[in-house]
Amino acid sequence: MEKKLIKLEKKLTKKQVEEIKKEQAKKYGSEFISYLEDGESAAIFIVRDIVKSINTHGKWIDVLKTEGKKNKWDRWDFSKIEVEIFPRKTNPEYKIYPENATEREKIQIDMYNHYLTWKTANEDIDKWRAEGYVGQKFEVCPKLVNKNRGKFKEIVLKEIWSPYLNLWMPLERRTPSCDENSIREVGTKKVPLKPKWEYYILSIKRL
Repeated sequence: MEKKLIKLEKKLTKKQVEEIKKEQAKKYGSEFISYLEDGESAAIFIVRDIVKSINTHGKWIDVLKTEGKKNKWDRWDFSKIEVEIFPRKTNPEYKIYPENATEREKIQIDMYNHYLTWKTANEDIDKWRAEGYVGQKFEVCPKLVNKNRGKFKEIVLKEIWSPYLNLWMPLERRTPSCDENSIREVGTKKVPLKPKWEYYILSIKRL
């Protein structure tokens, strides 16, 4: 029986994914890049996916104003978001993944669909404004919370023997000259858990 060799795609790292997204975003112009980087996209996510009391189904969300900034973990921490809601005149025709699409191709298609949503929303909202339409306006006050704050995990500290240096050294600093068969445990250490972020909604007000 003939054996078929299947080449498995190597999973992309988080850094590689971000690089592909940035590379793809450049194709769609500076305004779209600003939308992604200046917090508008994050604000829309909060109002659309987290706030339950504002009906955004089948509607566009126009961000009028935001107050907040990114924290040191590169997460948007808003104190206030003001939005206006518009009906959809146009529904974009999104691309779908081809059969056997690679992870890179899926990211590229996702970014195109994200751009298409942004572009269509802006065109629709401009048409509504030209007709004198005024949508419902809301003020949303979210709070970004690290659910792992104050939580720790215990890790085992290990050392490896270096014949070249004639000493024990931390395992994470090992070199090719170290003896992989000479590893010892030397204690434990508590380290903070990686942040786990979640938005809480403090208040919602109709403007």
